[in-house]
Amino acid sequence: MQKFGLQRNSSSQYRAIELEVVKEQASSLGRAGRKLRLSLMCYQKNQGSDSNLDVSNTLEISSILEITNNVWELMLQRELLGFTESNLQWVLSNYVIPQPALDRLGLYDC
Repeated sequence: MQKFGLQRNSSSQYRAIELEVVKEQASSLGRAGRKLRLSLMCYQKNQGSDSNLDVSNTLEISSILEITNNVWELMLQRELLGFTESNLQWVLSNYVIPQPALDRLGLYDC
């Protein structure tokens, strides 16, 4: 079969599929990072507005929950890609996570 190039064609198809998988993995990791960054920006934006205390409290709690979920999603995505060593430390060194969100991270039972 190699004489007719069938084996070589098959391996190049596998390489093309592997490349597509790697591209999708990188893309999903980027989406998770952007999602966290956007939730952090919304949280910071809402920190300055204290017009109505009840609304502000509700927005803050909602933002903290969203940030916590997005941190979990990013960490999970990183772990699925093999980045298991110091995962939380990497997130904390690249993103400024508010303390209430970090406190909530410890509340989940894994």
